[in-house]
Amino acid sequence: MVCVYWMVHVIIFFADAFAYFPLPSASNEWNPRDYDPLITLLETWRPPLLPPFIHDNIVDQLILPKLTKEVTDWNPRHDPVMIHTWLHPWLPVLGADRLAPLFATVRQKLIVALRQWHPSDPSALRIIDPWRDVFSSADMETLIVKAVLPRLVAILRTEFTVNPRDQKTEPLQWVMAWRELLSPVHMGQLLEQEMFVKWASALYTWLVASPNFDDVAQWYSWWKSVLDGYGVVHANPIVQSCLRRGLDMMNQAAAGIKVNPPITPSASSSSLAASLSSPGRVSFAAAGSAVAGSAATMPRPAKSAQAIGPSVTFKDLLEEWAQSNNLLFLPTTKVHETSGRPLFRLGVGAGSVLVYVDNSDDLVFVREDAARWVPVDFDGLLEVVKKRERRRV
Repeated sequence: MVCVYWMVHVIIFFADAFAYFPLPSASNEWNPRDYDPLITLLETWRPPLLPPFIHDNIVDQLILPKLTKEVTDWNPRHDPVMIHTWLHPWLPVLGADRLAPLFATVRQKLIVALRQWHPSDPSALRIIDPWRDVFSSADMETLIVKAVLPRLVAILRTEFTVNPRDQKTEPLQWVMAWRELLSPVHMGQLLEQEMFVKWASALYTWLVASPNFDDVAQWYSWWKSVLDGYGVVHANPIVQSCLRRGLDMMNQAAAGIKVNPPITPSASSSSLAASLSSPGRVSFAAAGSAVAGSAATMPRPAKSAQAIGPSVTFKDLLEEWAQSNNLLFLPTTKVHETSGRPLFRLGVGAGSVLVYVDNSDDLVFVREDAARWVPVDFDGLLEVVKKRERRRV
């Protein structure tokens, strides 16, 4: 009897405390970003001081729903407040297991937001970096490979050039800012496939044009010092191999041996090389404009089986979302009668729905009736599936 009397008074106390902070059970209007008062209260009254069932009820009924809504409403493109500043403080109180679904939502939102991101914008790194010790290594790698790596590939492929006369390194700087979050293998492959292919092409074009070898050696040392400044020379075997191949080409040229090209030159680069092979030595500055042009025209090598993967599509996001909601997402043999896009079945049996995906506009369409298809977001799609399942029951 005494125990029941004590628990009743504890519940009354917490009801008054929530109202003070405020956390009224009826309106539940407290702001999850103002976390200090409630975290202090929970830490003060953590079990065994507070019965576990009361503590769990407070967390499950009052705290997690508010946090979930706040994370769902969070827009990484426009919110000036970093999400980790108000979500991470809950980790010691609620634990990673309880917050795992919220972390999955954060990753999904980041993947979508980064589809429009340019690596010159440092805000993405500022948002993601604080999560490196919160997300599991597998989840972090998935996020980086899906959302960040394709953008880094694109920036080196389209905006980075090798020009000994006037070298611009900004695109490389944007890429190297991510070196702590990229695995050594991914960083090595990225540099090998998108930077060193241009670098080696430029070096080859210069070497076969009777260069001033002091200038070439100076250029090589400069590039090695740049990469060494980012800590990727001694720590990355792929980068070491690329530099070694360049040094081998230089040694061949210095010994009067025919230089082995890194790849087969195209016709345009061959004619450019011929124009550089006139008598006399090509200086560091004079080689600049010609080398920059040749690097852009050299054909790209075929990707290996471990090559960097393609950019994530909206269909990939839909599959990931379906998996997180325990829904089957299966291809069918049918296509949409107007667009010709393949149809997919979401769900199981009579409770399933047909959908098709428009990757270009990041839209998913669901069949509302026999002749009408409507675009929906993920929440709307989940509601359609639930309605179909309720009808089946």
